[in-house]
Amino acid sequence: IDGPYQIGDTVKDFQVKSISGQMVSLKNYDDQKALIVTFMCNTCPIVQLYDQRIKDLHQMYAPKGVVLLGINANSPKRQPGD
Repeated sequence: IDGPYQIGDTVKDFQVKSISGQMVSLKNYDDQKALIVTFMCNTCPIVQLYDQRIKDLHQMYAPKGVVLLGINANSPKRQPGD
């Protein structure tokens, strides 16, 4: 894919380090019905407004095989609160 993803595009597999230090990739969730990826951080006021909504979505859809994956793209060196 050249340029930004569009609705309906298939996302290329990628890896990120989890908070437990393990590498996680999209392939880890191949057996799930759906995967929702959110980009968030601890210090963003907009993300803070949606925090409870994200938790509620998890509670409603996790039993149905839907995984919510939150990715913090900030560096704790540049943004210590993250």
